[in-house]
Amino acid sequence: MTSSDLLHRRTRPRRGRIAAAFGGVVLAAAAVVTASTGLAAAATPDQTLTDACTHYEPDPDPTAVPPRVSNCHGANLELANLAATNLTGANLTGANLAGAFLAGTNLTGANLTGANLAGAFQIEATLTGANLTGANLTGANLIPAAITVPATSVASATVTWTFPTLPTGLDRSTCDRASGTLFPVGNTLVTCTAGNSKGSGSGTFTVTVTPYPVAPTFVNPPMQQLRAVVGTAFTPVTFTATGTPEPITIIVTDKTQLPPGMTFENDPVTDVPTLAGTPTTAGSYTFTVTATNGTTPDATLQVTVVVADAPVVDPPATGSLGSLGSLGSIFGS
Repeated sequence: MTSSDLLHRRTRPRRGRIAAAFGGVVLAAAAVVTASTGLAAAATPDQTLTDACTHYEPDPDPTAVPPRVSNCHGANLELANLAATNLTGANLTGANLAGAFLAGTNLTGANLTGANLAGAFQIEATLTGANLTGANLTGANLIPAAITVPATSVASATVTWTFPTLPTGLDRSTCDRASGTLFPVGNTLVTCTAGNSKGSGSGTFTVTVTPYPVAPTFVNPPMQQLRAVVGTAFTPVTFTATGTPEPITIIVTDKTQLPPGMTFENDPVTDVPTLAGTPTTAGSYTFTVTATNGTTPDATLQVTVVVADAPVVDPPATGSLGSLGSLGSIFGS
C-alpha cells in the first residue's frame, strides 16, 4: 500500500464524520446545487470540483515538487456542496463560492483573493494561512447578520451585535460602526472585515431601526360644526393625521350618523379621507372621525353637520300686463 493510499484512507473517515454531523444540510445543499447548476444528481464534492476547476487535486500536497494543489481560479462553485473537501493550498482567486456549503472544508493556505463568499456556510472550516484579500463576505457566517430593532426615541436606538465565532485560521474582525452605539431611524449599512495576517475580506450587513411609535393626531382639523343645504353639493372637507408607524387609517366610526346623501371615503384621486356629497334631509348630524395606526391612543374628532332646508323661492305673480288694456277702455284711454 502506497503512502498516497494511506493518506486517502486517513482523510475519507473525516469527511464521513462531517457529512454525518451535517447530513441533513449536506443533502439539502446537494439538492440545491443539482437544481440550479444542472450537475448530475447526487454529485459528490469531488465530482463538482472536477467539473468546475481547471485542475482538481483530491489529495493535495503543497510541499511536493511540483506542488499538488487544485487550480479553481475563477471557477463557478455557487451553491456547491463542498463539505469536508480538502482544498489545502488551492488557487481559488476570483472563484464564485456564493452560498457554497463549506462545513469542515480544509482551506489551509488557499488563495481566496477576490473570491465571492457571499452567503457561504463555513462552520468548522479551516482557513489557517488562507488569503482572503478582497473577498466578498456579505451574508457569510464570518460577519454579523442583518439586525432590526425598534427606536427607543424619536430619532434613534442603541444597537448591539456580536461577531460570529470565526473559523480556525481567522483571528481578526472589525466593523466601521461600533456595536452598542446609536443608530438613526431607517437603514444603515455597516461594513465589516474578517481575515488574518495574509489578508482580509469584507462584507456588509444592514441595521434597521424602525420608527418610534407615535400616536396619531389630526392635522389642521376642519371646523367641528359644518353647514350644508339640502339639494346643494357640499364643498368637500378632507381629514389628515400624522403619527408612526404609517399608514394611518381614518374612518367614521358609525356611517349611519352621516347626513343622508353624504359620504366619508378616500378620494379616488388623492386617496385622502373626504367628507362630500349632496345632503337630502335637513337636520343636525353628529358623528365621530377616528384615526388609528396601532399606537394608542387613537385620535378622535367629533364633527357636526347642520343641514338647512333649501331656500323657498316665491312663485311668479299670476296675470299679465296685457290685462291692463281692459282698464283703459273703462277710463276712456
